[in-house]
Amino acid sequence: MNRLSVLLSGVMMIVLLAGCSSVRVTSDFDSRVDFSRLHTYAWDQRQDGEDVLAANPLLYKRIVAAVDHHLASRGYRLVDVGQADILLTIRGVSREKMRVTNRPVHAPYGRYPYSYAWGHPGYENRIDVSYYTEGTLVIDMYSNRTGEMIWRGVGSGILGKNMDRAGEDQAIDLYVSKILEQFPPGSGAQGSTGKSGSNKD
Repeated sequence: MNRLSVLLSGVMMIVLLAGCSSVRVTSDFDSRVDFSRLHTYAWDQRQDGEDVLAANPLLYKRIVAAVDHHLASRGYRLVDVGQADILLTIRGVSREKMRVTNRPVHAPYGRYPYSYAWGHPGYENRIDVSYYTEGTLVIDMYSNRTGEMIWRGVGSGILGKNMDRAGEDQAIDLYVSKILEQFPPGSGAQGSTGKSGSNKD
């Protein structure tokens, strides 16, 4: 991906966070981890796959601030890396997608009763094709002791219309809050890695 494409993707992520009408959230975690023993965190700069936020540091900082706010409200403390139980990373991804819709419409005059759609005379099928961009925000958490990933929250939505700065900040806060509703595990609907064993961390 060239630099112009990366910059445009970063702008698209701003639009996503500002205008997404709905956020689909999933999460996964390591069931061996005792999350009740984790109380502190620090930000990590590791790169794990594609990240359009790398081209937009101002958006990155605003999302980090939103994550800090919501974790602080849960009692988690931001500390130096050497003192942290958890290391956090965030990244953004955008994907172009296609939607195909098959729907019945009235057949032109004179073609009834020879036109059928979904078993009904007088109708015919119409295929509508539309294209859209889906943006995804990923929040990953790693054990500072083992370096292993222990939790991942993912929020996805379709790009919407742009907003002013206040509207963007409000939408970013909502987006992050929806993802972190599922942290720690047990506080929301989340998946499981299926790992088992003794508690660690």
